[in-house]
Amino acid sequence: DEVVTGVQTCALPIYFGKSVMANMIGAFFGKAGDGEEIFQGLAVSRDGYYHNHLNKHNIIFIDFSRMPRGCRDYASYIDRVQDGINQDLADAYPEVKHRYRRCCLGCPTDGF
Repeated sequence: DEVVTGVQTCALPIYFGKSVMANMIGAFFGKAGDGEEIFQGLAVSRDGYYHNHLNKHNIIFIDFSRMPRGCRDYASYIDRVQDGINQDLADAYPEVKHRYRRCCLGCPTDGF
C-alpha cells in the first residue's frame, strides 16, 4: 500500500479481493449507507475513531474493470471519469473557483 497526500491506494494482483476490500472501506466510511450493523461487535467498533468516522465521509468509487458503452479505449474512459468528477465537484461547490470550461460541444475541457 502507498499513501499519497492522504489518499490510500491498494495495488494487488488480479482476483485478490480488491473490490471486496474497497466495498468494505466504502461501507465503513461512506455517508451513503449505515455500517453500524456490519461493524458492530467487531474489534474496530471498540476503537476510538469508530464513531468519529463511521459513515461520515463522502467517497468516490470507480470500477475500472470494464469500460462503459461509448468509450473506445481506456484513455477516453479516464477522460469521461475525470469530466464526470469535475462536473460533480462544480455542481456541489459552485463557490469554489476552478478551471472548468466547456468546449463547443458542451463537453468539459479542464477541471479542478
